[in-house]
Amino acid sequence: MEEVPTLEETLPSYQDYYNMFEENVDAYRDQCNAQLSGLETLNGKMGEQPDKILDAACYVHREYEKGRFFTREACYFLYFWIGQTLSKTFQDDNFKNNLSEICTKMMEINIFKTHGCKDICDKVDKDLFLKRKTLFDFWYDYGAIRTLLEHNAPLDVDKCGNYLQNVEAANSPGAVNCAGGTGPSDKYCQNFWRGNGNSISLNLKKLQSKLKSVQERMDQEKEAASARAHEAETKLRKAKDEAISQAVRSATTTSSLSSIFGTLATIGAPFLLYKYKPWFSLFRNHSSGNGGGRRSNRRKKRSTGRIFDASTEDTLTEYTTDNFTIGVSRENSTLRSRAEHTRQSRGRTNNTSSHRNNVGYGRM
Repeated sequence: MEEVPTLEETLPSYQDYYNMFEENVDAYRDQCNAQLSGLETLNGKMGEQPDKILDAACYVHREYEKGRFFTREACYFLYFWIGQTLSKTFQDDNFKNNLSEICTKMMEINIFKTHGCKDICDKVDKDLFLKRKTLFDFWYDYGAIRTLLEHNAPLDVDKCGNYLQNVEAANSPGAVNCAGGTGPSDKYCQNFWRGNGNSISLNLKKLQSKLKSVQERMDQEKEAASARAHEAETKLRKAKDEAISQAVRSATTTSSLSSIFGTLATIGAPFLLYKYKPWFSLFRNHSSGNGGGRRSNRRKKRSTGRIFDASTEDTLTEYTTDNFTIGVSRENSTLRSRAEHTRQSRGRTNNTSSHRNNVGYGRM
């Protein structure tokens, strides 16, 4: 997983200088061996990485030669970077003595001397040195931090808050020890703090105020987003509840209709059987054949009459006595009429087979 950079690692002081010192690939032995030969005598005072310190010094030396660095800012950053590197190895006494010797020897080199780098080599303890470094970096990075806060750029408020707290701690009264520092030994106070101390304090207050405004705005946006999310969730829940209620109402209505239709079907089925079963039987017997002579037709007619009587009787027995009486009267009347008509028409139905069939279907 890729490591998330700190806020300091995104600021100009790190990007323009400290990171360049760390990642420098110019070996001093190849590029600056003659110019930095006097520094090799101090390798023992450079801690665990003397070559890395000499390579960084070579990088600044070459940038000055090429005209890419014009001010002593590069010397200050080199001084603070070397001091931070030594602070990881040496304790207070060794730290301040070693840093002072390295800085003094380095600033004797002509290219550094030309750019005013000789005015930074104070002999101070580790804690005071780190506070002065913090304030120097803030002085350089202020514009970038202000831009981040003013333009609503993606910013980790907690990281920014912690950074400003560290700056405030370094800027507390007496922290940089420059209140009465006017002697030649306190070059940091004379050459840097005297001209920039007030602006650092003022800019720190401005950023703290802007950070507070950003924090309040972010809290309001978070509350508004939470309210919108809650409102959307409430609407969704109401819509789901309404859909469920509608489904229940539809299911209840469908069940009621099904029950009603089922009851009607149960009541009407016997009536339909009563009305249509005899006629269906008669139709089936009349349509079972179309030829065979007069004897066959007479046999089928007599058979049909018998089937009709039996079917009617079976059907009628399923109903009440009143229905039975009415049904028998109607059916007997129908049978007598059909029988008489059959005898009267027997002569006429012997002409052709096709004609007999037509008469049978017509009677039906």
